[in-house]
Amino acid sequence: MNRSQDRSFALRTAVCLMFCIALPSVSQAATVPYSESFEGYAVGDTAVANFTEMSTSAWTIVSPGISGKSYENALSVFSPGIGVAAGQAASSAIEFPSLASSTFTLHTRFRLDSLTLTGSYPGNTATVGLIARSADATPASTSADRYQLSYFLDDDDAGHATGRLWLREDNLFFGSSFDAVSSSSLPVTIGDTYMLSLTGTQSGGSITLVGTLTNETASGSISVSATDSANLLAGSYFGYLDHAYVNAGGTTAVHVAFDDFAAVPEPSIPMLLVAGFAAASIGVWRKSKIVH
Repeated sequence: MNRSQDRSFALRTAVCLMFCIALPSVSQAATVPYSESFEGYAVGDTAVANFTEMSTSAWTIVSPGISGKSYENALSVFSPGIGVAAGQAASSAIEFPSLASSTFTLHTRFRLDSLTLTGSYPGNTATVGLIARSADATPASTSADRYQLSYFLDDDDAGHATGRLWLREDNLFFGSSFDAVSSSSLPVTIGDTYMLSLTGTQSGGSITLVGTLTNETASGSISVSATDSANLLAGSYFGYLDHAYVNAGGTTAVHVAFDDFAAVPEPSIPMLLVAGFAAASIGVWRKSKIVH
């Protein structure tokens, strides 16, 4: 295999291993329309009602958040040397039993608090995104689909450039029906507030998904869409999925604060996400990538 193929294989293997880990049972089914501002939770490693977390130590309530308090995900991976790949994924999802069979929209705000990428390996990367996954809490262990929308915080040397949206469908036993990348990019800026949404519309034997990312601090928006005519979303778990990957003696670390997660059974932005919102100003850090 060439370097890109080797890196792609390692990345898929790392993600699969992470998703085959059993998740703690801290969630319960929720109904739509649904929203969570995280304001009512104590700062620290606090379990959030309805959310099922993978790697609970990676999810904490922080303050000040985007609008007071936020749900923060912190990932950090290190590679001790050349040819030694390391990957870490962390998801937090809510079960919505009736949402998968209807047209749905997920919305969340997020702010990238810090990003570190060191090492010479061009495939070192990190992503932040949304998922709609199978009813099984560990989708990699089933044949059901997982639809994933990711925002690339750095390119991965496999066709996914910095600032692009990546929309794909994962099916462990039957491959992927699509792998779509946005035609344009949105700059990755530490401290800016972004709105990320994923809409799924099912009709007959097809599902059309549209992902949109808007920078609410500096303006600008990008989108990506794809239609899966081979499968339908059979599950009912919806939420966050972040990933970090590193190789060849580098380090990747990312801290993302989420706020105002919402799910609605039709493609409309709930007013509760818009009214009374005030973005926190914490300054802008420049992303640095150190080449050895």
